[in-house]
Amino acid sequence: MKSFYYPGIIFIIHLIGWIQLFVSHSNLSLIILLCISGGISFYYHNELKQMRFLLAALPIEETIYIVGIQIVFLLIVILAGTVEIQVVGMCGILFCELIRIKLYPRLAKEKEQIVQFEAKITEMNEQFLTIRSQRHDFLKHVNAIDYLIDQDASVEVKRYFRELLGEYQGINQTIKGEEAHIAAILLKEKKRAEKNGTKVVYKLDAPVSVIPMNKIDQVQFVTNLVENAVEGAQSYHMRFNRSSLNIRTEIHGGIYIFEIKNSAYFPDKHLLDKLFDSFEISTKGENHQGLGTFIISKLVESHHGRLSYNYFHDELLIKIKLPLIVGNEKSAK
Repeated sequence: MKSFYYPGIIFIIHLIGWIQLFVSHSNLSLIILLCISGGISFYYHNELKQMRFLLAALPIEETIYIVGIQIVFLLIVILAGTVEIQVVGMCGILFCELIRIKLYPRLAKEKEQIVQFEAKITEMNEQFLTIRSQRHDFLKHVNAIDYLIDQDASVEVKRYFRELLGEYQGINQTIKGEEAHIAAILLKEKKRAEKNGTKVVYKLDAPVSVIPMNKIDQVQFVTNLVENAVEGAQSYHMRFNRSSLNIRTEIHGGIYIFEIKNSAYFPDKHLLDKLFDSFEISTKGENHQGLGTFIISKLVESHHGRLSYNYFHDELLIKIKLPLIVGNEKSAK
């Protein structure tokens, strides 16, 4: 409900303020003020387009106070007897809008960080309990193999050993060289994808944990990319009963390269043109607001990286290149 009415209230505040000014007065100062307002709208065009999604994503208690201040300035515009005070009131409304443009993307990012880190802590506990349980059960598996050998059941031994080795390798290959915060994400998303029928392949020649970002940005980067890919593959699997997800990493010439490819279906190919440029584009369905792609794009940009993507034969390939030296210097600060 808020996502429909909240931007409308803000628009009405601006509309009433301008109408009151031009009905009461007509002079050069108002024209200059209108030009300034137009300049702000033009310069922050992309941010204003995304504002209704930011308003929907943020709790109302974190955003309502700016609307309250704007209403106070609007009352000044309506009730003031002189044009000078009315202009000051309108400047106050515009200043609040600038604060909103600058503040809300950061608030949305921080909110997403908190939610993701709470989820990741839970996931890390769950995944490392899985690893601990493997170690705990190791002796039981050895005893089982020893019993089968005593029974001279060589075929059963081979079958049992292959199944056991496959389970251990699946986990060990995922967490090899990874720090806990990344290992938990990769393990959890691999299990979730495979549970939904998606074939998952990780080819991590460079650990994901050495991505040139601090740990907070790493979690946001990996979580949003992998979750989007898993859910895109799941949606494709529901439609075509097949899907795949591949992640590849490498370091080449001082550049960290992260590639993620997943089965995906885009009924409207025009959405691809603005997949990482617009807040509202999402591949997850109508109830998602595309915040993940927005965060990925901003993270890559802030770490001096390059993001490219290609959609071919029902597969979405995202390739991200991040300079190791610049990234490490930035992370160290």
